[in-house]
Amino acid sequence: MSKQLVLLIIVGVLGMAAEAGAAITKPKHKVHKTTTWSVDAVDAATKTVTLKSSGGGQTIVGTVNAVTKITVNGKVGKLEEVQSGMRAIFIGTAHNLSSLSVTSASSKQGKH
Repeated sequence: MSKQLVLLIIVGVLGMAAEAGAAITKPKHKVHKTTTWSVDAVDAATKTVTLKSSGGGQTIVGTVNAVTKITVNGKVGKLEEVQSGMRAIFIGTAHNLSSLSVTSASSKQGKH
């Protein structure tokens, strides 16, 4: 083999190794922020709960249905027990809350 052919093979192998190394690099992880929510209003007639973010920048009107799991101060609850001012954690979308957990300011639930 000629020196040029050997050099081309070495360069090709190194290029493939560099490509393989690039393919296995770890992706950058996104930083997740946790938003604190509070209950702003409850409408039992329309089965909705208005939730506001702690900074007041976001408002979500979530719909509660027959399969929504509601907990109030750590116990199974009902929409009628949810009150304005309670801290809230929810799972789902604004159109369908699958889980809503609220605690009152005076509750020791969630305090460490």
